[in-house]
Amino acid sequence: MRLWASLTAPNIPPSARAFSYGRSVGLVSGVLLAAAGVELLVSDLVVELFVPKIAGAVLLIEAVGVVSLANLFLSLFRHPILLFDQHLVVRLGTLLSIQAPLKDLRAVETATGGADTRRRGFLRASALAHPNLILHLRKTLIRRDRWRRFVEIDAIGPCLDDPTALRDALRPWVD
Repeated sequence: MRLWASLTAPNIPPSARAFSYGRSVGLVSGVLLAAAGVELLVSDLVVELFVPKIAGAVLLIEAVGVVSLANLFLSLFRHPILLFDQHLVVRLGTLLSIQAPLKDLRAVETATGGADTRRRGFLRASALAHPNLILHLRKTLIRRDRWRRFVEIDAIGPCLDDPTALRDALRPWVD
């Protein structure tokens, strides 16, 4: 685990254009992190009262969990979506990274509340928020899900801070 990797400035190649999504989930992630810290303190006090011999071990395990959660939330700010000359790299912190060729983009649309984001083939690349942009693909992308099964993806839905900037940048490649 690269604990402090997400505290450094984002590594954006000179040939890429970056689109951030961290501000859209910043407040929610901060609240969740504060709740995790409170839970750590309360559960450690309860364990200390009833089973003092293992309180140190429980505190250590919970502290590692809270630090890992903080690292994940910080990675949302440090790993933006990248647009290169030939492909788009959609990232969600350290959880997800998928590369879509620009020639395979069929349409880019603004997501509304009624957008079908739970259907099979839709990759929801937004953390703690509803996607505000939907990238439809001509050819399906194949990736493994969290259970190591192959999944075909025909649409990607990120939640960007400025979705119009990415939509305008992708306009030349979309019919």
